[in-house]
Amino acid sequence: LLPGAAALVVVVLSSDAGFHLSGALVLLCDTLSIPLLIGGVALLATRLLRYFAAPYLFVCGMRPEGCIRTSGAAMYGYKSSAFGLSLSFIGWALLCVFAFPMLYVFPYFTESTMVASKWIVREHFSRQAQLRHDAPVFTGML
Repeated sequence: LLPGAAALVVVVLSSDAGFHLSGALVLLCDTLSIPLLIGGVALLATRLLRYFAAPYLFVCGMRPEGCIRTSGAAMYGYKSSAFGLSLSFIGWALLCVFAFPMLYVFPYFTESTMVASKWIVREHFSRQAQLRHDAPVFTGML
């Protein structure tokens, strides 16, 4: 993310009259800036999806440290599902240019992510219980 942003800054500064760079460097920065930004955003998204279930765990009464740790473990194998769920709301987000639909979209998105988080966390704890045979299955808030 940072190298892509730096390359864009170099391109913008090179277009200014007081800052001159060679044409090859400007071309290199120009061609690398967008792919580096896209790669950085993709990497950031995969890192942030580890904490997709953390708000649900916090609402269920877990300590913040435990929420982060458990969410990271529970999201193993489910990041693509969480990304697909978030991506499915792009159409609704574009409609939120008007203020009125936001009253419907935000609660709908929040409820959808909480239901998905509940399912993912239950799956995680049931897998853990099957591995240990003696651990209780997490039921969360019903």
